[in-house]
Amino acid sequence: MRKRLFLTLLVSLLLGSISQAEVGQSQTESGARGNDRRDQITPEEVEGARGLADRFIRRLRETRDLTPIVSEMFTSNFKTMIAEDPSWSGIVGQGRSLVEHVSREQRLKCFIVNFNLQYLIRIYIASKLPLDSDRQSPDGVIFPPALSQFFKENAPPEGAVETTEQARIAMSFLERAVALMQEEVAKNPPEQTEQFKANLAAFEAHLKEHAEERPSVSVYDQERHGLAASTRLIRMVIPFHVGLAMVRKNDGFKLELAATQLPPP
Repeated sequence: MRKRLFLTLLVSLLLGSISQAEVGQSQTESGARGNDRRDQITPEEVEGARGLADRFIRRLRETRDLTPIVSEMFTSNFKTMIAEDPSWSGIVGQGRSLVEHVSREQRLKCFIVNFNLQYLIRIYIASKLPLDSDRQSPDGVIFPPALSQFFKENAPPEGAVETTEQARIAMSFLERAVALMQEEVAKNPPEQTEQFKANLAAFEAHLKEHAEERPSVSVYDQERHGLAASTRLIRMVIPFHVGLAMVRKNDGFKLELAATQLPPP
């Protein structure tokens, strides 16, 4: 339960959307703190967060795979959280039933596979269509031909996953889809297209108009779900609508969470 609450909190904090109960609590705590403005992000934190985000994006372009980045840039708490509580499934676009039917040891792999697929499809689309489009090309095709053919020949599992065997089949399907997307972006890097560059410029303009998606911070007044009191949780959004939550460690800033599916602001 504690881990589940932690994940809910982290996801909501990615865009600063909090429940009315939390608003009341925040106001009470703010009054008790006075005007110390601890929740105001510092220039050093902005620089550190943006530096980590830039490295994260750069490594994703190099690897097209979150796997090595987890060891390089994420906290150890992230791995524990993913293993212990399946409530993270929605933030990477996956139904919870799959996560509940894979072993604790397989949950990190499940997170990574789903994150990879969501992210790769997103940057592929950004190389083909404007961000404000309805995500349909003139001929109705938004996936690479190889992936579209794979979907035709290998229908994804329907309905909730109810057995470990069904979970194994679903994971195999997702892994193959990721491999096809990785092959596509290796042959045709999305970032090199003019459409992607135009979308990147448009997204930077979007961030300037949406303060809630720029680097901001929340301060924990007490120990919460593995993070100590006074922990400063920094969140921001990167292209294209990927949420990052990070904390400062002795060896610099580390990622606590990354999400391809964000809650509405």
